[in-house]
Amino acid sequence: MKDAFGGSFIITIILTFFVIFICFMTVSISFAKTFRVKNGVVNYIEHNKGYTVEEIDAYLYEVAYSYPKDRYPKVLEHCNSQGGNLTEHGVCIVSKNSGSYYKVFAYIVMDFPLFNVGIAIPIGGETKIINNA
Repeated sequence: MKDAFGGSFIITIILTFFVIFICFMTVSISFAKTFRVKNGVVNYIEHNKGYTVEEIDAYLYEVAYSYPKDRYPKVLEHCNSQGGNLTEHGVCIVSKNSGSYYKVFAYIVMDFPLFNVGIAIPIGGETKIINNA
């Protein structure tokens, strides 16, 4: 009987570490994708010396970055407090200094449907100074 209890205890420990590892990998992948999206939008704005919301949304659709806006009102609240434009797919672009540079926010969105909780963490970056001449 002692060996049966020890075996089930070891299996419980292994499963616990397995779940923790999966959670860690999921968060790491989410961070990497969000940074890639933010850097892509910043590069697009720098390369084209400006942006249109339709072109940014086309890029975001291409890389499959999106979130349900009605589920995360804090994203819209954060973007409005920065004075930015929120694209359809959930990236906030803020024009600074009369359009001479832009600040871009992409959001790491994590859902916990079991607890009915959603978290959105902003990841920001800035473009270089853009000369429109």
